[in-house]
Amino acid sequence: MLHVGKLAVLEDMVKFNAQTIMPPYFLKNEHGVGRELFRVFRQSVNRADQGASVIIA
Repeated sequence: MLHVGKLAVLEDMVKFNAQTIMPPYFLKNEHGVGRELFRVFRQSVNRADQGASVIIA
């Protein structure tokens, strides 16, 4: 069964559409939720066409 939700924007659409979209800032994502534990794997993995292995890199 597919559940479908609805998002309603309760703001003036002209004001809403005039907002500047900020690019994501990923530098703060390095710590927390265990990401720092797997940094060594992300840095040493080889390319996807080579199997994306961290053991035989």
